[in-house]
Amino acid sequence: MLLTDLISDCNFPLQIIGRADNLDIRSLTDDSRKSGPGVLFCVTVQGRSFVSDAARNRSPAFLMQREIYELEKENLSQNGDFRAVLIVPDVTAAQGLLASALYEHPSRSLSIAGVTGTNGKTTVTWMLYHIWKSAGRQAGVIGTLGVRWTKRNSAGKPEEIEIKTGYTTPRSPELHSLLARMRDDGVTHVAMEVSSEALALGRLEGCKFSTAVFTNLTPDHLDYHTTMEAYFAEKMKLLRMTAGTGGRIIVFSGTDEGRSACVLARELAPDSAVCIEKAENIDLPAPTGFNRINASLAVLASGENEGAARDALRSLPEIPGRFNTIRIDNGSFIVIDYAHTPDALEHVLGEARLLGASYVIAVFGCGGNRDKKKRHLMGSIAAKKSDLVIITDDNPRKENPEDIRREIAAGLLSQKLNEQNRPPEFMEIGDRRKAIETAVRMALEKKSAVIIAGKGHEMQQIFADRTEKFSDREVVQEILDMLKKTNVET
Repeated sequence: MLLTDLISDCNFPLQIIGRADNLDIRSLTDDSRKSGPGVLFCVTVQGRSFVSDAARNRSPAFLMQREIYELEKENLSQNGDFRAVLIVPDVTAAQGLLASALYEHPSRSLSIAGVTGTNGKTTVTWMLYHIWKSAGRQAGVIGTLGVRWTKRNSAGKPEEIEIKTGYTTPRSPELHSLLARMRDDGVTHVAMEVSSEALALGRLEGCKFSTAVFTNLTPDHLDYHTTMEAYFAEKMKLLRMTAGTGGRIIVFSGTDEGRSACVLARELAPDSAVCIEKAENIDLPAPTGFNRINASLAVLASGENEGAARDALRSLPEIPGRFNTIRIDNGSFIVIDYAHTPDALEHVLGEARLLGASYVIAVFGCGGNRDKKKRHLMGSIAAKKSDLVIITDDNPRKENPEDIRREIAAGLLSQKLNEQNRPPEFMEIGDRRKAIETAVRMALEKKSAVIIAGKGHEMQQIFADRTEKFSDREVVQEILDMLKKTNVET
């Protein structure tokens, strides 16, 4: 598309330095590694140091703020193929609008349900994906577990495309490109996880939502948002965006934050906002309380016949890392769950009791270089809800793992009695594989529920100096197979 046509399709303040006429733009990016001929390079605040790289790669046009342009004029002039700089007040917003225009506004041709909230986003989007596919629609899903959609192959049979992006909500150039591919492959319905970070960074500019879903708000990402009020405000941007284009809003209002979201939803969309205070009794393969809330939201957000949507959820496939259950012959069971927030951990441990577990073992840690405030709280919750807590490593990243475990232990020790009126017991085993093996061996000896929380679907463990392949589920299965083989041999 000619840059002049691209610009004319976007309505935002703009100054052009250089010549934009007859300049063909095939893609845009904020990643200098993807810059080059035909690529409009978008210079975010974090990307200023890569302007010279994009210039050397012969990107012909740049999008940036005035102050960055004044600092980078010399680097730009060294590029012999340099043609134009687009000066805008907000690069992230302009980037999203330009990406939408470049791909001919794919979101306008799709029915997109955006799902936001601290917990439940992945489950609700996968439920929507399954409901739509069961109804015979070509559907797609975008989120933490990657991107999937169905298309018809040359023989007319449906096949599933899978792509990993590394983001819950992809950056705007990639997002609009993916939506365009879905549209071109015949997709009509898309379920998208919408993170607070994506909303704060403007990644969703130019994206039209047919439906917004709010699940809940609990402490998380406060290293980024600082306060719960700021965190909530970012989440509410999705509701405002959706209402602004005439879309529907679905809210779980069974919490204080949910009630506040419900009030806003009814102000924004008085004729199309729906608030539910409790879960419907929906038949599910994993019939936990929080899954029933997620299912109730998904049924409403799907727009399908309620009875058909409920029927579809009876055959919902297992969602990776979401209350995945492995049962043992002695009545014990092991749950692998992504629960990495205080609220999620509390709910998962509570469900173990509701499923009849008289002895609960929690195995978890907390991620490094992330919200430190939740570590103490998660330790306290684990102590309250469990009979034994095994504190281990999650993804320590660049932090000292011992410091993270110490902060969790401090929260655990602040809880004098658990819900069974017994003092909390705990072990500290930094090696996650050894921690899991310890818990599994205990479950084989004594009927127990083992909750392995925090990593769920993840396939690696991140340390300061290395990244190792690691799957909680695979490790559990390896340990069970090893112990079974050992018992047979003896």
